[in-house]
Amino acid sequence: HLLGRTVHARADALGFTPVADDGLRPEDRHRPLLRRVERLAAQNDHAEAARLLGDCLTTQMHTSPAMHARYRELLATLGDRPGLLAHARMRLDALLAGREEREAVVLAREAIAEDPGFRPSSAERTTQLATAAERLGRAELALALLRDFTARHPRDAAIPDNAMTAARLLVDRNSDPGGAREVLQGAIDRLLPSHPSYDRLSRERDRLDGLARLTERSGPRR
Repeated sequence: HLLGRTVHARADALGFTPVADDGLRPEDRHRPLLRRVERLAAQNDHAEAARLLGDCLTTQMHTSPAMHARYRELLATLGDRPGLLAHARMRLDALLAGREEREAVVLAREAIAEDPGFRPSSAERTTQLATAAERLGRAELALALLRDFTARHPRDAAIPDNAMTAARLLVDRNSDPGGAREVLQGAIDRLLPSHPSYDRLSRERDRLDGLARLTERSGPRR
């Protein structure tokens, strides 16, 4: 480090112009490693190529979406399903923290297609991803994330709002008031009657019950 600072300070005398490190692309920073990864892949040593690239992605700050995509390609070639899911969970955290929500939604849909039980690493990230998914027109992903949110995170503060959102999606998209009522009841069961959202959820549950009774009474007659 000291040698680098000395050379940088005497750049004019040494006859070169320093290049700002921040101007380098991730692929430029890791060019020797990426070349080695591709050589290994060309030799069908996908396991070692994935290991090297995975180590880089988990320990280095400067990486790129293309490097992550290449890592997933190598894992897919190996048939490493647990590795793909573990990477997706790690990558989702980074994408959501950076507000790169569109890419996060694409990755989450891919992971849930691989494993319907896949979820982000925390309740907070699940809520953030579900909100982004609905806003970006992926209501089916939002519903998948929120329908079992209470069971997965029984003490999280977002339970009432997430239950209401899941119930709305179940009614509006799936025409499933029974499923919506079940989600609401699950949330109500986790709350004390003194909770600020207890009455709101109870009223919505009762409204769905009333709609169900009305539908039964107005059913087809013989």
